[in-house]
Amino acid sequence: FINGLRQGIAICIVFYAVALLVERRKYKNFFLWIIIAFLFHKSALLAIFFLPLSRKRKSVLDVFVIQLFIYSFSIFFQKFLYSIPMNIYAKLIVLNTLSTLGVMKISINSGLGVLLRYFTYFIVILLSKLLHTQLKESNYYIYFRFFLVGIILQNITGLDMNMSRLSLYFSFFHVFVIAYLFTAITCSWKKFNYLTKLLFAITLSSMMLQFLASVFSGINCSPFQFIPMFWGSYEGDRICNCSCV
Repeated sequence: FINGLRQGIAICIVFYAVALLVERRKYKNFFLWIIIAFLFHKSALLAIFFLPLSRKRKSVLDVFVIQLFIYSFSIFFQKFLYSIPMNIYAKLIVLNTLSTLGVMKISINSGLGVLLRYFTYFIVILLSKLLHTQLKESNYYIYFRFFLVGIILQNITGLDMNMSRLSLYFSFFHVFVIAYLFTAITCSWKKFNYLTKLLFAITLSSMMLQFLASVFSGINCSPFQFIPMFWGSYEGDRICNCSCV
Protein backbone atom coordinates (compact mmCIF):
# COMPACT_ATOMS: atom_id res chain seq x y z
CA PHE A 1 0.00 0.00 0.00
CA ILE A 2 2.76 2.46 0.99
CA ASN A 3 4.65 1.77 -2.23
CA GLY A 4 1.54 2.45 -4.29
CA LEU A 5 0.91 5.64 -2.33
CA ARG A 6 4.46 6.84 -2.98
CA GLN A 7 4.08 6.25 -6.69
CA GLY A 8 0.70 7.97 -6.68
CA ILE A 9 2.29 11.09 -5.21
CA ALA A 10 5.12 10.85 -7.75
CA ILE A 11 2.62 10.62 -10.61
CA CYS A 12 0.79 13.74 -9.39
CA ILE A 13 4.08 15.65 -9.27
CA VAL A 14 4.99 14.40 -12.76
CA PHE A 15 1.61 15.59 -14.04
CA TYR A 16 2.38 19.08 -12.78
CA ALA A 17 5.90 18.97 -14.23
CA VAL A 18 4.59 17.87 -17.65
CA ALA A 19 2.04 20.70 -17.62
CA LEU A 20 4.89 23.16 -17.09
CA LEU A 21 6.80 21.52 -19.93
CA VAL A 22 3.96 21.43 -22.48
CA GLU A 23 2.08 24.62 -21.67
CA ARG A 24 4.90 26.96 -20.64
CA ARG A 25 8.09 25.29 -21.88
CA LYS A 26 9.79 25.71 -18.50
CA TYR A 27 12.48 23.07 -18.80
CA LYS A 28 14.34 23.94 -15.58
CA ASN A 29 11.13 23.72 -13.57
CA PHE A 30 10.30 20.44 -15.29
CA PHE A 31 13.60 18.83 -14.24
CA LEU A 32 13.31 20.24 -10.72
CA TRP A 33 9.87 18.68 -10.17
CA ILE A 34 10.98 15.38 -11.70
CA ILE A 35 13.83 15.24 -9.17
CA ILE A 36 11.31 15.86 -6.39
CA ALA A 37 9.05 13.11 -7.81
CA PHE A 38 12.07 10.78 -7.93
CA LEU A 39 12.50 11.24 -4.17
CA PHE A 40 9.07 9.65 -3.74
CA HIS A 41 9.44 6.86 -6.31
CA LYS A 42 12.33 5.88 -8.60
CA SER A 43 9.99 5.13 -11.50
CA ALA A 44 9.44 8.90 -11.85
CA LEU A 45 12.64 8.96 -13.95
CA LEU A 46 10.48 7.65 -16.79
CA ALA A 47 9.23 11.22 -17.09
CA ILE A 48 12.43 12.02 -18.98
CA PHE A 49 10.79 10.41 -22.03
CA PHE A 50 8.20 13.18 -22.02
CA LEU A 51 10.88 15.50 -23.42
CA PRO A 52 11.14 13.99 -26.94
CA LEU A 53 7.39 13.31 -26.98
CA SER A 54 6.54 16.93 -26.18
CA ARG A 55 8.10 18.46 -29.28
CA LYS A 56 5.85 20.76 -31.28
CA ARG A 57 7.06 19.41 -34.61
CA LYS A 58 5.31 16.55 -36.40
CA SER A 59 6.01 13.05 -35.11
CA VAL A 60 5.53 9.58 -36.57
CA LEU A 61 3.15 8.98 -33.67
CA ASP A 62 0.87 11.61 -35.20
CA VAL A 63 0.28 9.51 -38.33
CA PHE A 64 -3.11 7.82 -38.14
CA VAL A 65 -2.09 4.58 -39.89
CA ILE A 66 0.96 4.18 -37.66
CA GLN A 67 -1.15 4.80 -34.57
CA LEU A 68 -3.57 2.03 -35.54
CA PHE A 69 -0.80 -0.37 -36.49
CA ILE A 70 1.26 0.05 -33.30
CA TYR A 71 -1.77 -0.15 -31.04
CA SER A 72 -3.11 -3.21 -32.88
CA PHE A 73 0.28 -4.93 -32.59
CA SER A 74 0.47 -4.21 -28.87
CA ILE A 75 -2.86 -5.98 -28.31
CA PHE A 76 -1.43 -9.27 -29.62
CA PHE A 77 2.00 -8.78 -28.02
CA GLN A 78 1.18 -10.98 -25.01
CA LYS A 79 0.22 -13.89 -27.29
CA PHE A 80 3.48 -13.36 -29.17
CA LEU A 81 5.44 -13.49 -25.90
CA TYR A 82 3.76 -16.73 -24.88
CA SER A 83 4.81 -18.37 -28.15
CA ILE A 84 8.54 -17.79 -27.61
CA PRO A 85 10.86 -19.59 -25.11
CA MET A 86 10.83 -17.95 -21.65
CA ASN A 87 11.42 -18.94 -18.06
CA ILE A 88 8.50 -20.34 -16.05
CA TYR A 89 7.91 -17.13 -14.07
CA ALA A 90 7.59 -15.04 -17.23
CA LYS A 91 5.31 -17.67 -18.76
CA LEU A 92 3.01 -17.52 -15.74
CA ILE A 93 2.78 -13.72 -15.93
CA VAL A 94 1.83 -13.83 -19.61
CA LEU A 95 -0.56 -16.72 -19.06
CA ASN A 96 -2.29 -14.76 -16.29
CA THR A 97 -2.94 -11.90 -18.70
CA LEU A 98 -4.19 -14.18 -21.46
CA SER A 99 -6.43 -16.17 -19.13
CA THR A 100 -8.07 -12.96 -17.95
CA LEU A 101 -9.54 -12.46 -21.41
CA GLY A 102 -11.60 -15.58 -20.81
CA VAL A 103 -13.35 -14.06 -17.79
CA MET A 104 -16.62 -12.75 -19.18
CA LYS A 105 -17.03 -9.66 -17.01
CA ILE A 106 -17.15 -5.99 -17.97
CA SER A 107 -15.17 -4.72 -15.01
CA ILE A 108 -11.64 -3.36 -15.44
CA ASN A 109 -8.98 -6.03 -16.13
CA SER A 110 -11.62 -8.70 -16.83
CA GLY A 111 -12.23 -10.30 -20.20
CA LEU A 112 -15.07 -8.15 -21.52
CA GLY A 113 -13.60 -5.14 -19.74
CA VAL A 114 -10.28 -5.51 -21.56
CA LEU A 115 -12.02 -5.99 -24.91
CA LEU A 116 -14.20 -2.95 -24.21
CA ARG A 117 -11.07 -0.95 -23.43
CA TYR A 118 -9.49 -2.00 -26.73
CA PHE A 119 -12.65 -0.97 -28.58
CA THR A 120 -12.89 2.37 -26.75
CA TYR A 121 -9.29 3.35 -27.44
CA PHE A 122 -9.67 2.49 -31.11
CA ILE A 123 -12.57 4.94 -31.24
CA VAL A 124 -10.51 7.59 -29.43
CA ILE A 125 -7.76 7.21 -32.05
CA LEU A 126 -10.37 7.52 -34.82
CA LEU A 127 -11.97 10.58 -33.20
CA SER A 128 -8.54 12.23 -32.97
CA LYS A 129 -8.26 11.85 -36.72
CA LEU A 130 -11.80 13.14 -37.38
CA LEU A 131 -11.29 16.18 -35.12
CA HIS A 132 -7.87 17.09 -36.50
CA THR A 133 -9.05 20.50 -37.77
CA GLN A 134 -10.52 21.49 -34.43
CA LEU A 135 -7.54 20.28 -32.40
CA LYS A 136 -4.51 21.13 -34.52
CA GLU A 137 -3.97 24.57 -32.97
CA SER A 138 -3.88 23.18 -29.43
CA ASN A 139 -1.46 20.98 -27.51
CA TYR A 140 -3.81 18.05 -27.93
CA TYR A 141 -1.48 15.96 -30.08
CA ILE A 142 1.31 16.26 -27.55
CA TYR A 143 -0.94 14.87 -24.82
CA PHE A 144 -2.24 12.30 -27.27
CA ARG A 145 1.31 10.99 -27.83
CA PHE A 146 1.67 10.50 -24.07
CA PHE A 147 -1.67 8.70 -24.01
CA LEU A 148 -0.79 6.51 -27.01
CA VAL A 149 2.53 5.45 -25.48
CA GLY A 150 0.69 4.69 -22.24
CA ILE A 151 -1.97 2.42 -23.73
CA ILE A 152 0.67 0.62 -25.82
CA LEU A 153 2.77 -0.03 -22.70
CA GLN A 154 -0.41 -1.06 -20.91
CA ASN A 155 -1.03 -3.78 -23.49
CA ILE A 156 2.59 -4.91 -23.61
CA THR A 157 3.12 -5.18 -19.85
CA GLY A 158 -0.19 -6.98 -19.34
CA LEU A 159 -1.44 -7.53 -15.78
CA ASP A 160 1.93 -7.93 -14.10
CA MET A 161 1.72 -5.58 -11.11
CA ASN A 162 5.31 -4.36 -11.27
CA MET A 163 5.62 -3.94 -15.03
CA SER A 164 2.18 -2.35 -15.45
CA ARG A 165 3.26 0.51 -13.20
CA LEU A 166 5.54 1.71 -15.98
CA SER A 167 2.57 2.67 -18.12
CA LEU A 168 0.79 4.73 -15.43
CA TYR A 169 2.82 7.89 -16.04
CA PHE A 170 1.61 7.89 -19.65
CA SER A 171 -1.77 6.16 -19.69
CA PHE A 172 -3.24 8.57 -17.11
CA PHE A 173 -3.15 11.24 -19.81
CA HIS A 174 -6.36 9.73 -21.16
CA VAL A 175 -7.94 12.31 -18.81
CA PHE A 176 -6.47 15.12 -20.94
CA VAL A 177 -7.38 13.39 -24.20
CA ILE A 178 -11.02 12.79 -23.26
CA ALA A 179 -11.31 16.35 -21.90
CA TYR A 180 -9.99 17.81 -25.16
CA LEU A 181 -12.36 15.66 -27.23
CA PHE A 182 -15.32 16.55 -25.00
CA THR A 183 -14.57 20.29 -25.28
CA ALA A 184 -14.02 20.19 -29.05
CA ILE A 185 -17.27 18.34 -29.73
CA THR A 186 -19.60 20.01 -27.23
CA CYS A 187 -18.46 23.54 -28.13
CA SER A 188 -19.21 22.93 -31.83
CA TRP A 189 -21.83 20.18 -31.56
CA LYS A 190 -23.89 21.29 -34.58
CA LYS A 191 -20.88 21.34 -36.91
CA PHE A 192 -20.15 17.61 -36.66
CA ASN A 193 -21.82 14.83 -38.59
CA TYR A 194 -23.83 12.09 -36.94
CA LEU A 195 -20.97 9.58 -37.16
CA THR A 196 -18.64 11.76 -35.06
CA LYS A 197 -21.38 12.39 -32.50
CA LEU A 198 -22.20 8.69 -32.34
CA LEU A 199 -18.56 7.67 -31.84
CA PHE A 200 -18.18 10.23 -29.08
CA ALA A 201 -21.36 9.01 -27.35
CA ILE A 202 -20.13 5.40 -27.58
CA THR A 203 -16.77 6.39 -26.08
CA LEU A 204 -18.31 8.07 -23.04
CA SER A 205 -20.90 5.31 -22.59
CA SER A 206 -18.34 2.49 -22.72
CA MET A 207 -16.07 4.24 -20.20
CA MET A 208 -18.97 4.83 -17.83
CA LEU A 209 -20.17 1.24 -18.26
CA GLN A 210 -16.77 -0.15 -17.35
CA PHE A 211 -16.45 2.16 -14.36
CA LEU A 212 -19.87 1.27 -12.98
CA ALA A 213 -19.27 -2.45 -13.55
CA SER A 214 -16.10 -2.21 -11.45
CA VAL A 215 -17.90 -0.27 -8.72
CA PHE A 216 -20.77 -2.74 -8.38
CA SER A 217 -18.51 -5.79 -8.51
CA GLY A 218 -16.18 -4.40 -5.84
CA ILE A 219 -13.11 -4.62 -8.10
CA ASN A 220 -10.46 -1.87 -8.01
CA CYS A 221 -12.13 -0.16 -5.09
CA SER A 222 -10.89 3.41 -4.68
CA PRO A 223 -11.95 6.63 -2.95
CA PHE A 224 -13.98 7.40 -6.08
CA GLN A 225 -16.03 4.20 -5.86
CA PHE A 226 -18.65 2.85 -3.51
CA ILE A 227 -18.58 -0.30 -1.40
CA PRO A 228 -21.20 -2.61 -2.98
CA MET A 229 -23.10 -3.09 0.29
CA PHE A 230 -26.17 -4.42 -1.45
CA TRP A 231 -24.16 -6.90 -3.51
CA GLY A 232 -22.64 -8.71 -0.51
CA SER A 233 -23.60 -12.12 -1.91
CA TYR A 234 -21.65 -11.50 -5.11
CA GLU A 235 -19.05 -14.24 -5.59
CA GLY A 236 -19.26 -15.78 -2.12
CA ASP A 237 -20.03 -12.62 -0.13
CA ARG A 238 -16.90 -10.95 -1.41
CA ILE A 239 -16.90 -7.26 -0.56
CA CYS A 240 -14.07 -4.91 -1.31
CA ASN A 241 -12.04 -4.74 1.89
CA CYS A 242 -10.75 -1.23 1.44
CA SER A 243 -12.27 1.95 2.82
CA CYS A 244 -14.13 3.89 0.19
CA VAL A 245 -15.59 7.35 0.52
